[in-house]
Amino acid sequence: MKMAKGGYRIIDFKKAALTSGTEANIAGAFDAALNSYGKATLVSGLVVGGVEYPEFFAPFVGTSEAVSAAVVIGDKNITIEIATGDDVTVTVA
Repeated sequence: MKMAKGGYRIIDFKKAALTSGTEANIAGAFDAALNSYGKATLVSGLVVGGVEYPEFFAPFVGTSEAVSAAVVIGDKNITIEIATGDDVTVTVA
């Protein structure tokens, strides 16, 4: 099956005030990460520990149970884990 090139999928964290390492529920996050349809995945509205991060692309990989991505922004290592049910854990180190 040939897919159209270009475009991206968005995971919008909706500026929910997340705490590093603490699970939160973000509606639609799992589907957006797992079913990117071959498109790049843009993370938007991420706020962790009072720090608002700029939009960035993240390479999500995983299974039908959970997906994860790891990126570096500045001097911060950010890991995003999303399980079925839209349970999200973001860790910043």
